[in-house]
Amino acid sequence: SMAALPLIAMAEDGKMSVPEETVSLLGGIEEPVAIISVAGPYRSGKSFLMNCLSQDDGQGGGMASTVKPVFEVGSTINACTRGLWMHPAQVSVKQPDGSKLRVIFVDSEGLGAIKSDEQHDLHIFSLAVLTSSLFIFNSTGAIDEANIKKLSFITQLSKNIHINASGPSDNPDDFEEFFPAFLWVLRDFALKLKDKDGNPINERKYLEESLKREIGFDEDVTARNR
Repeated sequence: SMAALPLIAMAEDGKMSVPEETVSLLGGIEEPVAIISVAGPYRSGKSFLMNCLSQDDGQGGGMASTVKPVFEVGSTINACTRGLWMHPAQVSVKQPDGSKLRVIFVDSEGLGAIKSDEQHDLHIFSLAVLTSSLFIFNSTGAIDEANIKKLSFITQLSKNIHINASGPSDNPDDFEEFFPAFLWVLRDFALKLKDKDGNPINERKYLEESLKREIGFDEDVTARNR
């Protein structure tokens, strides 16, 4: 059976590297490459999601009925994935102009694991964003303050990522060219999507309502809005 390859391996001292085997595999790809990566809280089902997305029925019709695990999944509270791992399968899609695009699926270490610290999580999150064409944020249940706090890593990226030699940029528009498309996947979501008046709303409206600025001047509200 096929096993995932480390895209970015983590040493015990925290140093990161791309293993030779992975460099060799990537170097052999001739067509353009798109990377779909996932990040989010540990033990939220990221690896299972990527196992599903990275396999189809062989007819180009979508997910296979039997999912063969490539990314390690587990049923304990311990995190399975360290660093970033890539699916080794040769998945190509045809673009509208007829050219082929190689799609690589990448699973990342979960955020907030027991033995991780915030700086380590920020590095993982930054690498997942920077290597992606499509970035999936995966979380369980409704959008709540805990998930918004985890997602706030995105607001910190501009401090850590230099898009030119002069240093960090204060202008969010400068990053648009380099940042991927964003998709937030809510797992085990059982609530009806309605606004405060009980009217049905769509997913985008729900996201926008959840991320609206709160009124107030205390430290918690100020930090959340920032």
